[in-house]
Amino acid sequence: SANALVYLYQTSERGWYSDRAVHVGGNSGDHKHARLFGYVRADKDGKFAVRTIRPGFYPNAGTPAHIHVAIWIATDTANVLISEIRFDDCARMTESMREQSLREGFVVCPVRSVDGSQVVEPVFRLRR
Repeated sequence: SANALVYLYQTSERGWYSDRAVHVGGNSGDHKHARLFGYVRADKDGKFAVRTIRPGFYPNAGTPAHIHVAIWIATDTANVLISEIRFDDCARMTESMREQSLREGFVVCPVRSVDGSQVVEPVFRLRR
């Protein structure tokens, strides 16, 4: 949607949200403790771009690498889309995990190489 606000957060390449927060002691990542996070506003066509590192796996867990995403429209802050960007080439993205990811509303993206960078183009649908 045009001008939607997008909040993203993710782990480091080591799979940590922070080296000082609760996540280090267990597998409960928390958006309040993520070191790698940001806000971006979608353009008039509902598109946005973010440049970041590839997140790592959670330590001692089978969850595929992912980026957390929350999207909402300024005029409707009660209606927030919560999702994740997952990568189809992730070593932990088995067929059953792909099915589970899609069932849970996550976006599983093909990864392509562009000028030495990895690029994904997720599509999110906001319901009003």
